[in-house]
Amino acid sequence: MRISKQCPNCMMAISRTEGCNHMHCSNCGHDFCYQCGKEYDRGKYSCKSCGLFSEDTIRRWEAQMRQRQGLLRQERQVLNQVRAEDPANHPSSCPICRQMNTKVANNNHIFCWSCEKHYCYLRRKIVKRGSQHYGPSGCKQHSAG
Repeated sequence: MRISKQCPNCMMAISRTEGCNHMHCSNCGHDFCYQCGKEYDRGKYSCKSCGLFSEDTIRRWEAQMRQRQGLLRQERQVLNQVRAEDPANHPSSCPICRQMNTKVANNNHIFCWSCEKHYCYLRRKIVKRGSQHYGPSGCKQHSAG
């Protein structure tokens, strides 16, 4: 939600979509608190009465962090379940982003869900064309473990 407030020094309209209360007017160079309009002292980064961030902003960020933590817990549970169902299927880290990925149905061709790159489970090398990497002279595309 965008709300405009006037710079207390030059009355120029200043908008903020989110973030801290410390505002710097690009028109006159005045530093002030977005919430209460008081001038900032030189070298200070937060208003004495309002703080750097509003309570609403902090609560929203905390809710987002709790949601992300819940998603990470679910992701770990799924990974642990996959490991339990197939103990020979050890996850491997992507050679690009280091995200952990698991084999599906003994297929050594892995698609990293994080960076969306394809790589070989056996050699941990990027695969541009599966037909060139797997085959008689290359890696086996399907193997247990």
